[in-house]
Amino acid sequence: MLMGCLLIGAGVSTAAEDGSPQSDGGRPDAEGASGQEEPLFVPSSRSGDPAVRGAQVPPGGGPGLDALLKLPSGFVSERSRPVAGANESEWRRRFDKAVRRLAEAKGALGSTKRELDEIAETGGSNQWSVAPPVGGNSTPMNSPLSFKLRQELKRNREELEVAERSLRELRIEADLAGVPQSWRGSPAESVETQRN
Repeated sequence: MLMGCLLIGAGVSTAAEDGSPQSDGGRPDAEGASGQEEPLFVPSSRSGDPAVRGAQVPPGGGPGLDALLKLPSGFVSERSRPVAGANESEWRRRFDKAVRRLAEAKGALGSTKRELDEIAETGGSNQWSVAPPVGGNSTPMNSPLSFKLRQELKRNREELEVAERSLRELRIEADLAGVPQSWRGSPAESVETQRN
């Protein structure tokens, strides 16, 4: 806190370099002024005061923009504060787990689709052919293996939906809790997420 002294002088005036009279504030007197002088603020020059010593006062009179925008050294902490009961590493772990679960579900769904396509191609037809089964023969699309793959495909789609929903819920929870974007997953994934 800067301390200063307030001087009210009746006859204190100075002359500017060009010789025009000036009042206490260093401003030229206006002609026809009421004759009242404004108080003069003189900053204290006590060098023992830590607030005065640490403040960098530019010639303009107030603290500079850099000094105002800089946080005090005691404000910055090495450890991040917990948000919604979890610290940065816990939030990163939760996001990494959700993203990994989503990637695994997408991979499993893709591999099941490829296997099902291979079975459909080996039978001379594709997966989009629509024809009734002929005479009860077991065609590749009606084989027990294709039934198993279709059930697995259905299960993989459900797992993918659950993984997407859980990641969406985690993002909503983080948004409501005010979790910074940089805490949402590993640093490389956070940068990719911010780009998208």
